[in-house]
Amino acid sequence: MIRQENTQLRNKIIEVFFQYLASSNEKVVEIAKNGLATFIANQRLPKDLLQVSLRPILSNLGSYQKLTLPVLQTLAHLLELCTSYFSVKLGEQLLQHLRNWTVPSKITHLQSPLQPIVAAHILKLFSLLPPDAKKFLDALVNLTIELERAWEPFLSEFSSPFRKPLADFLNLYPAETIQFF
Repeated sequence: MIRQENTQLRNKIIEVFFQYLASSNEKVVEIAKNGLATFIANQRLPKDLLQVSLRPILSNLGSYQKLTLPVLQTLAHLLELCTSYFSVKLGEQLLQHLRNWTVPSKITHLQSPLQPIVAAHILKLFSLLPPDAKKFLDALVNLTIELERAWEPFLSEFSSPFRKPLADFLNLYPAETIQFF
């Protein structure tokens, strides 16, 4: 009886940690990340608990119109903590969504100047995906070039929000990057 109560309490605490990853308060997010990191370092998350905890954030990935900075930041926190729990298929879905940003007129769910910044945050997620994400290198480089062209009127002459996230991703796979270029 006590064992079951402890398991239920542990599961509830983990669920709360996952919920607080979506907080706008950085301190709260930091505490939640530390709590989850401590738990993950000591034991594997039960699959059913992980699915229940991830469902609210992953439900937003069904449509590119639901991708906002808070959603992407929460997903980044999850990937930082639980990369091994995610499939590289997430990258395929993110690529699909990112293609919508190559047509700025499609991005009506966000106000300017957030539109290219959200696209840059999607790019940033690729550096947090499992190592198999290197298969996206070609597509990601070409898509970044398309994004640069599409959003050129909205970007400064010397700066683009797309370059750093792409560079972070390319730095993870130096041999593949050199071979590509």
